[in-house]
Amino acid sequence: MKCECGADYREVTEVRSFRIHGHDVTVNANLLRCAACEHAIWTPGQADAVRKQVWNAVRDREGR
Repeated sequence: MKCECGADYREVTEVRSFRIHGHDVTVNANLLRCAACEHAIWTPGQADAVRKQVWNAVRDREGR
């Protein structure tokens, strides 16, 4: 996949933090980042996966 700058996106794993209903949650998230300009995007599958990770972390923290 090509970025608007013309370079290729590459899949990376980054530590990302989210705030969900007052909870700060940090997960390792897969996303696409441009090799040249560093622009980041999520594919629908990556977005779904990180959403599940975040909610599972909230559930685990609350003991559910």
